[in-house]
Amino acid sequence: MKGTTTLVCHAGMETHVLTSGDIDRVLNSGGAVVTTAGERLGTLTQVFRDARTGGPAWGTVTTGLLGRAEAYVPLVEASVRGDALVVPYDAATVDGAPRVTGMLGDLSDSLEAEVRTYYGLAD
Repeated sequence: MKGTTTLVCHAGMETHVLTSGDIDRVLNSGGAVVTTAGERLGTLTQVFRDARTGGPAWGTVTTGLLGRAEAYVPLVEASVRGDALVVPYDAATVDGAPRVTGMLGDLSDSLEAEVRTYYGLAD
């Protein structure tokens, strides 16, 4: 999908629920990201893969009016329902997450630690 980037995160995540095929299906269908209740959160724009396993680890989601804000979201507990990526976070949580700055979100070790802390994920 045009405008979508796949990057590698620096530190590994232990478990991946999603496969590359799942991510491709979501991206090829418009990249919709929804809550477990089906509320649309935004559009999946970047995918960061685990450096160790190659599986999807983190994503960025455009949110807000006109989709101008882009927030990091962990994919470790995400799933796919139909053609949408389902994350176990509500809109307020995703809206408050650390934001992407610049053209591509660089998920450095320190930023990954900040995002992990924000979402309450263990190292």
